[in-house]
Amino acid sequence: MIPTAFTLRLCGQTILLLLGLANNIYGCLALSDKGFVGINNETVVIIWDKTHNTEHFIRTVMLDSRADKAGFLVPTPSTPELGLADSRLFDLPDKYLPMPRTLSVTLSKSVPASNTDGIEPRVVAEEQMGDYHAVILDASDSRGLGNWLRKNGYPWTESSALWLAPYLAKKWKVTAFKLQRSETGEIGTTAIRMSFKTEHPFFPYREPAEASKLGGPQRVLRIAFLSDDRVVGKLEDGSDWSARLDYAGSTTPASYSRVDKNDWLKFAGLAGKADFTLPSRLTYFSDYSNPRPGKFDLFFSSSADQSNFSP
Repeated sequence: MIPTAFTLRLCGQTILLLLGLANNIYGCLALSDKGFVGINNETVVIIWDKTHNTEHFIRTVMLDSRADKAGFLVPTPSTPELGLADSRLFDLPDKYLPMPRTLSVTLSKSVPASNTDGIEPRVVAEEQMGDYHAVILDASDSRGLGNWLRKNGYPWTESSALWLAPYLAKKWKVTAFKLQRSETGEIGTTAIRMSFKTEHPFFPYREPAEASKLGGPQRVLRIAFLSDDRVVGKLEDGSDWSARLDYAGSTTPASYSRVDKNDWLKFAGLAGKADFTLPSRLTYFSDYSNPRPGKFDLFFSSSADQSNFSP
């Protein structure tokens, strides 16, 4: 298995996405020419700029190396700004903890899609980002979006359309990432930044019905959230998120740690940004739900409990 990461500077182990087969990967839709892929472990890093209502989203997952072509879709409430990042960012959260993490991947078979007509999406921007070709789309119709994706080399399923429909109804933008095996046989590992405006920081927690059948017995999602407050996650319907709290405290590490706090912004590609400084707090979560109750997206807000927590 080959790890692939992308960072959204705006929308594991932190938030990053990887694709190997056609499927939804924890909060994005992963597509390839080999069918569905199940991601057992994923890590996401979210850096929240409250002053500018901007979410910087970084994520990593594992990719099945048998796919010749792979890609994924990421919905965001506004047009994202893309940029390169350093995948070492995803090593930082666990350095605040006593035990290391591991990753694994499980595969399942693909589901065919039907041909339908629809309104073709508008291409907002298109650029090459390291190993990825990224296209930001303004789509109002899932059928038209599906036709566009198929014409441009992305597999598409009816489940994909159902998954994206609520985002399109809210007029969110969709960023399609595509990567392809290099001449050396590798699937790229470039980290990408996505930054986007949003009133409330979120993680796209919803997933298609098939996704609950793809994960292995130990499915883990980890989210490291940097802001000036300890945060709590709530699902869009107001219900509690069942994740475990692993750490809540200062982004300045303990004296025994080898972490350089300046690496957060350096690896995220945000160092030197004149109007933005490193948030003071890190809240780190692990979600072991399997299957995940993925009917709603996940939103973060300041916690009533601002005390520190360390295992």
